[in-house]
Amino acid sequence: MPFSFPQVLTAIGARGEEGKATDGQPFYRLMGASVNRGVSAFCVVNVFGKDRLPVVGAQVINLRPDGKGEIGVTDSSGKTQFNFAASSAFTNPGEGPFTVFVASGAAKDDDTKMISFDKKLSDTVKSLGDFQGTHTEIFLQFAEPSAGQPPDNNGLPVAAKLQLNGLIAAFEQVVAELKKLNQ
Repeated sequence: MPFSFPQVLTAIGARGEEGKATDGQPFYRLMGASVNRGVSAFCVVNVFGKDRLPVVGAQVINLRPDGKGEIGVTDSSGKTQFNFAASSAFTNPGEGPFTVFVASGAAKDDDTKMISFDKKLSDTVKSLGDFQGTHTEIFLQFAEPSAGQPPDNNGLPVAAKLQLNGLIAAFEQVVAELKKLNQ
């Protein structure tokens, strides 16, 4: 599946870098993203396997330019979250302080706080943070492509598609009830 960087990320000053698959390792393509303005700034990352099930235990790195950062490990829903402090605010596109990607063999030195890893297993999203201090809430979806797989969910994260399907079902139920009342 070709790399296509989501426009919603470009709009908040982020930049993308296409990753390359490594023999014998899973590879996770950036398949979707959404951005909200909220109460606090953060980045939620979801990782899904070829079977579209959540990947449990994937290491996701949130890296600063100085090589320090955080390692998030995905939970049973394939999710990890990084909270952004006030110091993550930036104005100029391309100057956000964080870079996020899926990796293998990640470790953090307790003394220096430096992050090391064996291999990148995904595309890379650079220049993340609290764009223009607007309490930017960023949601990224990485998924392992499979042969013959249709494109992503029209750019929507899986959770958004599920919510949309639920809303459509509820709307259809309301319409059916209104039709009964009109008879």
